[in-house]
Order: sequence, then structure tokens, then C-alpha cells
Amino acid sequence: MVQVKCNSCNEASDKWHQLTVKETYELKGSRGEAHFVYKCKLCSITSSISILPETIGSYNADDSLKFKKLIVFDCRGIEPIDYQPRDGFVCEGLESGKVFSAVEFQDGEWADYDEKANESVGIYEFESKFERD
Repeated sequence: MVQVKCNSCNEASDKWHQLTVKETYELKGSRGEAHFVYKCKLCSITSSISILPETIGSYNADDSLKFKKLIVFDCRGIEPIDYQPRDGFVCEGLESGKVFSAVEFQDGEWADYDEKANESVGIYEFESKFERD
């Protein structure tokens, strides 16, 4: 889930928008498509974001406590300004290899119990940032 800002008028959306590589939308007046199409409420300009699927990465224990590039967007007329993890994540226990396939974040955190390792597991104080290339 992302919040976006229009690059034409700098109006920031107050709503959260879902971006997924599984869905695409036609771009009116073009033969192209994008993963997210947005019409600005203030200036009425239609913009889009495409996810570059080959850039989708993963985050593991070696990446702990540091930022890592996980995805690249092709933004046309808008840019993401904030991100919230919601669902669709999969985690794996470091010691046990147990797969947690229904990871859902609440307030930027996730916690569960790994029966195989006999310990609590979780993701806490989730942070993200956007960088331009």
C-alpha cells in the first residue's frame, strides 16, 4: 500500500493505494498498461506506476538492520511518498526453515510463534524509504 504525490501540482493523496504485480490496467489513449493508474483530484492529470517484475527482491537475515532495494517502479507523473506493508508477505524461520505464508502486518509489525524452533519470531519497527535512480 502506497501514498502518492502528483508531480504536476504536488498534491499528495490522503488515501492508501494498492500496487500489485498481479494486476494491470490499460492506459487510456495508449496501447500500454500499468500496475497502478491514478487521476489527481486537484489537477485531473492521469498518471501511472509500473512495477518492473525482474527487480522484485527479498530481504533476509544478512540484510538485517539495513535498507535494501526490493523493488523498482517506473513512475509516470506521480511518485510514491509513503509505504505500509499489509499482506502478501512470506517469512521463513532462520533456524527451523518453517514457512509463515500468511504474514499480515499491524501497525508496521508482525509476530508469530515458531513451534519447530520453540521461539517467538517477528518483524518490528518496520521502516522503508524511496530513492530515485
